[in-house]
Amino acid sequence: MPPKRKTCTRELTSSEEDYDDDEDSSARRMYISARRMARATARTRTTLLMVSDLQSLPHEALIKHILRLQTELAAAQNSTTTTATLSTAEIASKVDALRDLIVIALREHLIWTPACKTGRARFSHDFAVSSRLILAGLFERRDYGEQAWKMKKLVAEEFQNDITGMLVMRWVRHDALYLTGDVTCEWVEEEGVLRIAGFYGKIAGM
Repeated sequence: MPPKRKTCTRELTSSEEDYDDDEDSSARRMYISARRMARATARTRTTLLMVSDLQSLPHEALIKHILRLQTELAAAQNSTTTTATLSTAEIASKVDALRDLIVIALREHLIWTPACKTGRARFSHDFAVSSRLILAGLFERRDYGEQAWKMKKLVAEEFQNDITGMLVMRWVRHDALYLTGDVTCEWVEEEGVLRIAGFYGKIAGM
C-alpha cells in the first residue's frame, strides 16, 4: 500500500501536475520510480558511498555501481605510462586479471529479458586497458594482437575459446543464458578502453 501523500504548499511543476490525478496512480508510481533511479544513478557517480546509501540503492543501480568500480580498479591495476616497459611476467599477470574481469562483468549482464527467447538480448561493457601490450597479450591467440586494429568480430565460441578461456553463462530461474551470435571487440585507444558488445539468450533447442 503506497504511503499517504504529504501536504505540499509549493506550486506543482507541469510534470507533477500530470501525475497529481489519483486515477492515474499507476503512471505516477512509474514516474516517481524513474526519478528515484535517476537520483540513485547520480549518487553512484561518487565512488565513496555510505552504508546507508548502498542499502537504499535499487538493485540495477547497485549492479552498475559495482561494475563501474571494477572497471576503475582494473584501470588502477593496469595503469602505466605510454613509455613504460612491462616485463613478460607483469603482462601475463595483467592479462589473466583482465580475462577474469571480462568473465565476471559479462555474466552480470546476462539478465532475463523477452529478447532472450530468440538469443538477441544485447550487452555492452567497457574495460580499461591502458597499454597495447596488455591488449596484445589478451588477443595473442588470434594472431593479430600486435597489429594496429580498431574493431574485431568473433563468433561467441571463438570469443570464449580464445579470449576469455571459459564459458560465459548464467542460470536464471529454470533457464541458462549464453552468449549468442557475434561478439564485437572495439579498441578505443584514445580512451584506453576495450569495448565488448554482443548478444545473449537461450541456445536454440534448449
